[in-house]
Amino acid sequence: MSKTPPASRTAPRRITCRGEEWIVREGARAVTAAADETVIAWDLEGRPYAGQLGGLSWRRGLDGRWREMRRGLEGPPANLLDESASGRVRAALRERAARLLEATGFGASSRHALEHAAAHDAARDFALGERYRTIYGGVPVLPPDRHLALVVQARTGCAWGRCRFCTLYAGRLSSPREPEEFTRHLDEIAAWLGAGASLRAPLFLADADALAAPVPLVETWLAAARDRFPGRTAGGFVDLCTGSARGASDWARLAGAGLERVYVGLETGSAELRRRAAKPGSPELLRPLLDALARAGLGLGLIVLGGLGAPRYADEHIRATKALLDSLPLRREDLVLVSPLELPEGVQPIEGAGAAPSPEATRAESARLYAALRHILAPRGVRVAPYDLAGFIC
Repeated sequence: MSKTPPASRTAPRRITCRGEEWIVREGARAVTAAADETVIAWDLEGRPYAGQLGGLSWRRGLDGRWREMRRGLEGPPANLLDESASGRVRAALRERAARLLEATGFGASSRHALEHAAAHDAARDFALGERYRTIYGGVPVLPPDRHLALVVQARTGCAWGRCRFCTLYAGRLSSPREPEEFTRHLDEIAAWLGAGASLRAPLFLADADALAAPVPLVETWLAAARDRFPGRTAGGFVDLCTGSARGASDWARLAGAGLERVYVGLETGSAELRRRAAKPGSPELLRPLLDALARAGLGLGLIVLGGLGAPRYADEHIRATKALLDSLPLRREDLVLVSPLELPEGVQPIEGAGAAPSPEATRAESARLYAALRHILAPRGVRVAPYDLAGFIC
C-alpha cells in the first residue's frame, strides 16, 4: 500500500558543484534545484516534470511529451517541443543531475531520484510514456487546478460523445471498469509511478463523465482508490443532466467517500447555443445541481468555452453566460474555468454561426469572456481561471 504523502518539506540548502552554487530542496514529494537561470523539479523516481532552462519554461507530462509553457488566454498557446528540442532539454537535465550527485549529504530518497534523473535519456523517456499510454489508453484531460493529480481511470471515454466542439474522446468506447478490473488498474499505476506517486496528491476520477455512474459504483471506485493511495481527496467530471438529477443526499454520500469537487461542462449560458452545439440539457439545470452540491459540502468546477459561437454569436454567448453566472449563488469554494475552443482548422461547431473563427480570434474572444466573468465574480470571492487545453500536460 502506498504511504500517505506527507505535507512537510526540508529546508532548502546551498551546495556548490564545479564552482556553481545551487539551492536544493529535498521535499517529501519532489526534489528541486535552482542555479542562475536554471530551475528543475523531479519526482522521487527522477522524472523531470517542470522547470526553466535559460529562457525556456518547460513541463514534461507523464506521457513523455514536453511543452514550452506560456501564460494568458490571448497570446499564443504553449508549444509541444519536438524531439530535437526535448532531446536538448533532457541532456541538459541529465548533466545537471549528475553534477548534483557529486555533492554529499543527500537523503536516500533524494539520491534515488537524482540517480534516476541522471539516467533519464530518450529510451527511458519513451518507455515511461509508452507505459502511460498502455495504462490509460490515451491522455486523460484534467482541470488546471488538478494538473498534478493522480489520475485513476474509472471509466473510459465519454458516454455522450456527440458534442460538436469536442474531439477529445473520438474513437474511444465508453465503458465503466468493474471493481476487480479497477483494482488491477490501480496496482498498475502504483507499480509504474513508484515513489513518484507522492508528488500527485489529489486523485482525479477519469474519464469524461465518471461521476455519472451509479452512486454505489462511484463509492466503490473512490474507496478502492483511496485505499491504494491514502490521504487524498478526489475530483471528477459529471454531465449537467445526470448531475442535476442527483439529489443532495447522493452527493453527500460521495463527499463522505472522499469526493471534494465536481466539474461540469456548462460551455455557455445560452440554451440555444448549447442545442446547436449538440450539448444536451438546459443551462438552467445548473441551479439544482449547484444547490445539491452546496448542501453536500462539495465544490463546483464550472467550465465555459471561450470563442463559442464566434464570430456571429460571440456577443450572445458572452452576454448569456455572464447573466447566468451572475444570477447563481456561487461560493468561494467554487471555481469557474474559461477554456478556449480547440478545433481542427475550419471547423465551426455551432450551426449557423458563420465561418469558423481563427485560433487568434478564438483566443481573443476567450480573453473577453474571462474578463467579463472576473468582473462580476471576483468581487464575490469566486475564482475565475484559464483552462487552456492547448497547453495541457498531464
